[in-house]
Amino acid sequence: MAGELKPFDRSAVKRDNLISGATLNVGNAKAFSPELPMGGEGWYALRLRLYIAVTIGTGSGAIAEGELKLIKKILFRTDRGETMVNLPGRALYKHNAYMAGSPGRKDAMAAATATYAVELSIPFADFKMARPEDTILDTRRYQSCELEVTLGTVADLFTTVGSSSIAVTMDVDVERTDKRLVDAASPLYHLQLDYFPPVDASSVTNIDLLKADGLAYKRLFSHECASGSAGQAFAGTTADDVKDRVTLDNSDGYLEKNRLHESIQNQNKDDAGLESVLAGFEFFDFVKDASIWSAIDSGKVPRLKFAWTNKSGVASGDIVSLGYEALRPLRAAA
Repeated sequence: MAGELKPFDRSAVKRDNLISGATLNVGNAKAFSPELPMGGEGWYALRLRLYIAVTIGTGSGAIAEGELKLIKKILFRTDRGETMVNLPGRALYKHNAYMAGSPGRKDAMAAATATYAVELSIPFADFKMARPEDTILDTRRYQSCELEVTLGTVADLFTTVGSSSIAVTMDVDVERTDKRLVDAASPLYHLQLDYFPPVDASSVTNIDLLKADGLAYKRLFSHECASGSAGQAFAGTTADDVKDRVTLDNSDGYLEKNRLHESIQNQNKDDAGLESVLAGFEFFDFVKDASIWSAIDSGKVPRLKFAWTNKSGVASGDIVSLGYEALRPLRAAA
């Protein structure tokens, strides 16, 4: 009859709490797997809420975005060897902001005894695309998945630690189909959110992208900072005084050519509907037409190089980080 639902129609979205009040390990990693039930549904997203309980003692000098810098790594992987997320908390938070068009909830750190919350999302499905299910997490495929959260220490929050201490707990909700995923809505690929080794812009002004068969880039996102440390991605003091003009060379013309850092940020604001630019960040979206076929197949181009010219005054410790959102083929069972 007219208006009758078909098997491909999406079932209702259901939201469940999977983890509540779990204690995380300050200065170390904590993994969760049995808490993530593989029931055959399709997972659109995991929503993580971290609570940072600060006892200030004699500590002082709250570090800007310390509540994000504390979260050293969010890792999500499957029992088929698929790493879907491997990002520092700050990178994942800013990626969430660009995708949602608004920054998520986070409480700015202060040198005061209180509990500060940070919201992060692992977006398996991409609702900017014509078919969001292309990368939905199909729990029919797995016996288990693992979420791992690695934290820094109180030194990531305050310039003077003194006798301050912290305890961190986490809640996790899942947003999923309310029934088992139907075959017609099966994913074609899996999400990969990851990053390349960061570089010091005072001596290096380019980053070569990984090229591999089956690796297709949907989006890149870059961060620049002052007072960073070698090897630490998306860290330091966010700044907009490092990159002047940016080029993305695919050896067959250019995807981005000699573009001003500020122009890129302004376009990001418009494209994402952000209220203001994301300081220190640039996003490059190759799938604005909402088609996965516009993603850049890295195995089919001779070169992919992210390069820039520096502004004046760039010094040691001005670190540039480059992250990516990509498509990867689903792996068969071992």
